[in-house]
Order: sequence, then C-alpha cells, then structure tokens
Amino acid sequence: MSVVAGEIASVPKHSNMVTRLSRSPVFYIFLLVAACKLGFYIADPYPSFQFGDSGAYLATALIKYIPPDRSFTYGFLLRPLVLHSHSFRPVLLLQILASGAASVLLGTFLLRYFRAKPALAVASAVISAIEPLQLMAERFIMSEAVATFGFALYLSLAASFLKSRRILPLIAAQIAGVLLVTLRYSFLPLVLILSVALPILAAYTTGRINWRAFLIRLVCAVAVSQMLFAGYRHLYGFLAHTKPAYLSRDGDFLLADMAPIITTGDFPIPAERVRFLQRLRIPLNDLRNRRLHRWVDGGLCQVVLEIANGDEELANKLARKTALRAMTRDPAGVLRLAFSTYKQFFSHKYLVWALQLNEGHFVGPTANDVKMIRDWFGVDAMDRKYESVTKKWQGSSALWCGLMVGLPWLYLIEMLWHRKQVSAVDWLLLFCAYSLLGCAIGPVDVAYPRYLMPLPWLSVLIIGVMVARLIRSTGDIPAR
Repeated sequence: MSVVAGEIASVPKHSNMVTRLSRSPVFYIFLLVAACKLGFYIADPYPSFQFGDSGAYLATALIKYIPPDRSFTYGFLLRPLVLHSHSFRPVLLLQILASGAASVLLGTFLLRYFRAKPALAVASAVISAIEPLQLMAERFIMSEAVATFGFALYLSLAASFLKSRRILPLIAAQIAGVLLVTLRYSFLPLVLILSVALPILAAYTTGRINWRAFLIRLVCAVAVSQMLFAGYRHLYGFLAHTKPAYLSRDGDFLLADMAPIITTGDFPIPAERVRFLQRLRIPLNDLRNRRLHRWVDGGLCQVVLEIANGDEELANKLARKTALRAMTRDPAGVLRLAFSTYKQFFSHKYLVWALQLNEGHFVGPTANDVKMIRDWFGVDAMDRKYESVTKKWQGSSALWCGLMVGLPWLYLIEMLWHRKQVSAVDWLLLFCAYSLLGCAIGPVDVAYPRYLMPLPWLSVLIIGVMVARLIRSTGDIPAR
C-alpha cells in the first residue's frame, strides 16, 4: 500500500492537469473564454459609438429607419434589446456572448479539423477571447461582433460540408452566408464565390470526381444562395421604397473609393463632363482624399448629386457607372490603389492614427445623435471613454494589425511546405483570408483596422492551424 501511495505521490501535478484537459477540452475552452469575457466586461462595461454608423443603427432600432448605405438587419436585431430596456447593457451582453461563442467555435474547429492538441486549442480560444480588435468591437454599437460570430458559424458549416460532403450542411452554409451579408455587405464576394467553390473543393479532394454528386451539390448551393439573395434584395427594396438592391447608395461609396483613378471621361453623360470637372474642389489623385469625396462638398459624390438635381437614385446610378467605367478602363490602377492601401498597414505611424480612428477619435456625433442617445438611454455620447481598458489595449495593437495583413502569405508558404498534410479546409481558410484582406484594401476609402473584421478571429485560427501542423510534423502526433 505504501509503495502504491508513493507512486501516486510521485506523479507530477501537471500530468493530472494535462489528463483532465485531454478528456474535456471543450469544457476548459468554454470555462476560460467565459472567464476572460467576464473579466473584461467588469473592467470595461461602457458602450461606445462610431458616428454616424451607430446613429443609423439606433435609428433603425428605435424608429425602423432603413439606412441607404448600411445594414438594417443589425438595427432590427437591436430593437427588442433597447426598445423597452432603454439601456445598452443587453446589446453589450449579446455582443460579448456572440464574441465568446466565436472563440469557443475556434477552439473546437482546431480540435475537429486539425487534430490540434487540447492545450493548443484551449490556448488559441483564449487568445481569440482577448484579441484587442474583437474586445473593442464588443462594446461598440456596431455590427462587427455579431458578424464575427456569424462568420465563425458560416465557416464551421462550410468546413462540415467539406468533411462530410452532405447536402444539409451545404444548404445551412448558404443560409448562414446570406444572413452574414445582410449584416455586412463586404461579405458578398466571399459568399457568392464560395457557393460555387465549396462543391468544387469537395469534389477535387476526393481524387475521383463523381459528376452526378458534384452537379447536384453545385446546383443546390447556387440555387439556394441566389434565391435567398433575391429575396433579400426585394425585401430591402420594399422596406426602403426603392428598387430591389443590396444597398441604395453603393455607387457613391464605390465612386469615392476609386477617386484617384477617376477622369472626367469616365462620367457617363458626355454633355455634363465639363460641368463635372468644374465643380470638383477636392484633388482626385491623393489617396487620403477618398473619404472626403464621399462626404464633403466639392467631392465627387456631391458633384454627381448636383448634376442629378438632387435625385439620389439617379446620382447613385451615375456614380456607379462612373466608377465601373474607370475600373474597366484602368484595372492596373485598381490594383495600384489596393496595393497603396495595403502598404499603409505596414506603417506603424499610420496604424497608430488608424487605431485612434477605430476608437472613435476625429469623428464626432451630430446634435441629433447626442439628443437621441441622451433622451432614450441616458448616456452622454460626448463622453467617448478613450482611456477604457479595451480601447487602450486596442490602441497598442499596431504590430498585430501588420501581422494580420501579412499572415495570408505566410499561411500559403506554410501550406506549400507541408502540402502533404494540407486538406480542403486549409484551402477554405486561405481563400477566406485573402477575400477578407481584399475587401479591406480594395474598394475602401481608408486603410482602416475596423475593415479587417473578422480577419482578427480568422488570423488566430490560422496561427493555431500552423502550430498544430508544426507539432504534428515533428512527430509528436503521428500523421494520418
């Protein structure tokens, strides 16, 4: 008996912990993620705002306003949370729960699809839970936190289809993808392309293509996504009292984003080209002026609106045609614009400024926003809480932002190096990374860390995947 007791006593305590972790990793993922979220909520329970996005979302929630250039579904999601409570606390709790659920999904994703060690899965989930951009997004009256969870769910369903090749998760992925686009329009290219790419990936990885099964999956995915997108466009048109569309001011944004490559010859009405040029007051070729061209008098969008005699629908149509003509005429210019924006993410000085912009600096609320938030919620919108824990933590993340935008290239190199271990899910993650990065540097008005969302979540997942494969390649886990 004493010998057995001595042997038990000699077992290192950490081995017992490792054993417990191996037996129930999901429990520890959930427990530690919840602890992180609770700790940060106690330290920083304050709501924050990006004006005028937050004001538009709150107007949707309170008076059913349909914004012409932003999601309305997020506003309707807020409505039952704020209408009777007169408080932002339910919104913050929902967004913290959504962000925490995304971190839990990340850990389970590593366990299921990449056979990661439980300790690595738990550590990755915790890192995701304390990632600075996501932590700050949880406190903003913005769609990013909910959209990140939606993206995590969409990716999990897509990966489930690639593993099982069953129709049900494929359909579920299309539904989740369309819902994701209703929250953030920037997901549209990703979801559209993956509706075709997912069946192709599933067929390609089998080695021998079953054409009948492939065609059934392809038709099913495309048909479901297109029917749902058509339904959403008609719903938006009905609510906004306009033609079916994803947004009714998409042309304005595209025109401002493409400002440095716009010429007067791109304007679709030849007789108005001289007037178009004469009314411009803001230089076109300066990358930093793109935001001004969207919002300021003398910028492209205001000039087009004047030529359209105040008809916003016509102005948006003219703006879209002008931008598309410029992009067709000068595709190399579009790439130069994207590359110039991309380079800004590697400038520490620029990122320090951009992260301050992310926190709400430089853009103040309108008098109507201040009144609405004060009267309904009893909150002073002018008190921006710039010294809060999450904003200070986010403000120190310039190096992390630079790593995120370079990570897709590193991941591609790692996949090529370990190509025998690469699965279809790897290609799915890689495509999502490039798509999210492209949408953050392509049709945008500024290199903005907020536009990277949900790349922070995906970046933590990709780092976990690469570490898991590195551990496996060293022989700690036998490869299958």
